[in-house]
Amino acid sequence: MLACRIHAKDDLRVEETDMPDAGPGEVLLRLGAGGICGSDLHYYFEGRNGRFVVREPLIPGHEASAVVARVGEGVTRVKPGDKVAVSPSHACGRCEYCREGREHLCANMKFLGSASLFPHVQVCSANISSWASASAIPSRATCRWASSHSRSRSPWGCMR
Repeated sequence: MLACRIHAKDDLRVEETDMPDAGPGEVLLRLGAGGICGSDLHYYFEGRNGRFVVREPLIPGHEASAVVARVGEGVTRVKPGDKVAVSPSHACGRCEYCREGREHLCANMKFLGSASLFPHVQVCSANISSWASASAIPSRATCRWASSHSRSRSPWGCMR
């Protein structure tokens, strides 16, 4: 598969990478559409976004829609062929906030396409990026679109 990676300031490359598989609790997604965010532009033009510096090739992007290609063992909330919007924030599921059901306050939150952590949060390691053609991510990070929506319409009609 192809992935777009920022290696450094003004150094963007489209490269071949291995196709991930859907592990237990994960879904393999085929990219539908991805957005370019201000943070993506900072990583490309400056090699950083604020204090978050690109220290290894980074697959940018965190605003994406996709189609479920395969589901891993135990996945029940989506099925192959479902159109999904992808949540860019991934809570750990283990901290006190997550155990209380307050994942939005997770003490160990990871964000897709971000250099805030090292190693960077990358595609093919339980994540999706807007700029890789396929990714395996936790199924809880997907939001199924209402069947009446097309990719050209807003994903705000998500179904839980």
